Amino acid sequence: MKFKVVRICGSTANTVLPEERMAFDLKRSVLQLQEMDYSVIDREVMLLATKDGIEVSIYRTGRMVIHPAEKERAREMAEQFYDLLARST
Repeated sequence: MKFKVVRICGSTANTVLPEERMAFDLKRSVLQLQEMDYSVIDREVMLLATKDGIEVSIYRTGRMVIHPAEKERAREMAEQFYDLLARST
């Protein structure tokens, strides 16, 4: 999965954007995230997954916002989430 990580100016947040078009079934991802010890809130249009003080907003389009995290940590988390989401679609 190819994606780019963009640091949001003046913030500790990163936006992660997939380079190809995709759609995820987020409802099916909730259990996998919980099994990875994430606290998950399903907001219907997106999931909010929290663990160790880091929040990850995951949208159906594959876009994510990871806060707070350094860019490299956001990249690592995105790889993990894309692998999970790809398996749950």
